Amino acid sequence: MSYKIFTASDFIHEQKNNLPQVKHSLQLFIAEHDFYAISDQILDCLSNNITLDIVISSLNNKKSLRLVNLFNRIVQFGGSVYWKVDHNLYQNGVHFMIIDKTFIINKTDYYSGQSD
Repeated sequence: MSYKIFTASDFIHEQKNNLPQVKHSLQLFIAEHDFYAISDQILDCLSNNITLDIVISSLNNKKSLRLVNLFNRIVQFGGSVYWKVDHNLYQNGVHFMIIDKTFIINKTDYYSGQSD
């Protein structure tokens, strides 16, 4: 099995292009505004019985009504949603998407001293 890691110059564009390729599972660590940009494609994946785990990266614990409604739809389809407040990760753009546990799209090359 081959694994690929890719750092995207346009994170949202790469996510939108690669979401239709998901066959089994999707894991996201993503900022709230990026989540809104791809939420329609994420909901389409769920209708295809994709296993979905999302962690929303934020600077605070405030959640909009729109966001809560999207979370509820994802959970109703069997997905999991988590909320992570971490200023360092958020500000350094440490966000990524993992497709079928074999392909990773990074938002940045930021390295925090932890191993892959």
